[in-house]
Amino acid sequence: ARGPSLTPERADRRRVDANELNERGVVACVLGIGAENCHSIQERLSIAELELLTEWVLEIVSQAGAGG
Repeated sequence: ARGPSLTPERADRRRVDANELNERGVVACVLGIGAENCHSIQERLSIAELELLTEWVLEIVSQAGAGG
């Protein structure tokens, strides 16, 4: 099976470094780690989301290596 689709999406909810860099012509993105309830005592990470992130990173590296 092929990896996830790499469709960029602007992170409009808040100002993130990737938006700042993209506005200055430097292609960048934000990759989330699957955190839930961030910055609270109930904060946790989803193993399934970490596995999905791994798939995304591998696909990004694969496409970058293929020149695409």
